[in-house]
Amino acid sequence: MKINPKKFSGRQSVMAAHCLLACAGVWAGSVEPACAATYVVDQAAPGAVDANPGTEEKPFQTVQHAADVARAGDTVYVMTGRYDERVKVKAGGSEGRPVSFVALPRRSAMVAGFELDASYVKVQG
Repeated sequence: MKINPKKFSGRQSVMAAHCLLACAGVWAGSVEPACAATYVVDQAAPGAVDANPGTEEKPFQTVQHAADVARAGDTVYVMTGRYDERVKVKAGGSEGRPVSFVALPRRSAMVAGFELDASYVKVQG
């Protein structure tokens, strides 16, 4: 997945590098499968629909859909905008592998609320 580096901070780049290292460990047989996915939600993007794969080029339209597909270790980047939806998170993460929802840029996305029916869920920004 190609992500525009201008939209991400150094910390997020480090998180991506950790994921790559974890995936390399899986291929080498040194750790359990832990490849996390990265999803993008951008309701203002042309062609944004929930049937998309959730990439920067083809983002999801709703945060709820991203919450429905996200699993342990996954990160959902929510781009600038007002999302008039109350997101119900049913599948959480695990210790050391939370499901993360991150506003990009920081403090630029507004969601009507989150209902957390799961553990190990992080909401940032």
